Amino acid sequence: MLLSPQPFGFRSAIRPKNLPPSPSRLNRGYNRAPRGAPGALDGPPTPLAALNVYRVRSGTPAEFVRAGGGRALQGAGEAATLLETAGGPTMQVAGRSFLVTLVVQGRSPPDAAWRAAARAALARLPS
Repeated sequence: MLLSPQPFGFRSAIRPKNLPPSPSRLNRGYNRAPRGAPGALDGPPTPLAALNVYRVRSGTPAEFVRAGGGRALQGAGEAATLLETAGGPTMQVAGRSFLVTLVVQGRSPPDAAWRAAARAALARLPS
């Protein structure tokens, strides 16, 4: 795993009660290792959040994020958007070389928590 979810602001983004962040393997049900570097914050009965790190196939991560729609989140990475997805509220944030997605279960955290999680994730990425 490229990254561990512990330093990425999961606690500030979703505030689980008495539940420390811990790395998890995501089982997506199709017996294939997921692309990217997944991490999850476990909580009963299902994960509370999931983090993935990707390289984009063409263009830059910022171009990918801007093309995807959603609500722009200022002050996070080279570009960031907030989307409502089937998995829950989702942030896509672009670093220089990587795209980070963070999906949380339930209601969307405040923008300040999204920004904190984005900054923490991007600070841990290799250059």
